[in-house]
Amino acid sequence: MPIRRLCAGIAVVCLLCGCSAVHDPERLAASLREQYASSTEIQTKVAIQADSGEEYTDYVVQLSYQIGEAPRAEITVEEPESIAGITATYDAENNTLTYEDTVLQTLLPERGGLTPVDAGPAILHSLTTEEPEAIWTEGELLVLQYQEETEECTVVRELYLNLSDGILTGARVFCNGTQTIVCRFSEFQRT
Repeated sequence: MPIRRLCAGIAVVCLLCGCSAVHDPERLAASLREQYASSTEIQTKVAIQADSGEEYTDYVVQLSYQIGEAPRAEITVEEPESIAGITATYDAENNTLTYEDTVLQTLLPERGGLTPVDAGPAILHSLTTEEPEAIWTEGELLVLQYQEETEECTVVRELYLNLSDGILTGARVFCNGTQTIVCRFSEFQRT
């Protein structure tokens, strides 16, 4: 009987020590931010569900995000099929979207990240340059929450990263508490 208790006690101590070492959210978040910020490019496929308040619209885009002083993203639409193949370049610094030779500045909100075309770049911008407001774990995921006040609304971004490898797997974007964008990331590569 005493040996069983001793073994059970050792198992509990090992479990608790292992969990605290592996799941220190603040330290892990700081390490991941440094890793992402030191990257030069992130390439990923993003499945986006946008809620306009009247309807849900689904998109799939291929995203190539250039990290640096002037972050830029190239976005190629894969779905819906009716607009597949359209490629645009998003300039995060100037909040502009370029399609072929046309630069659009007035179609996006003052602060990007609230539309399907700029949600992915804004999420990656937060991940690579900003301090999260809150950090926690949910199962095997690390959650980083970013918040900013804009003229349009209070924008909250929740980013979900695998605890095991730090890969971004999903994100949710809220405007004044209402979820407007849900993203699922796949084929994630960082260089």
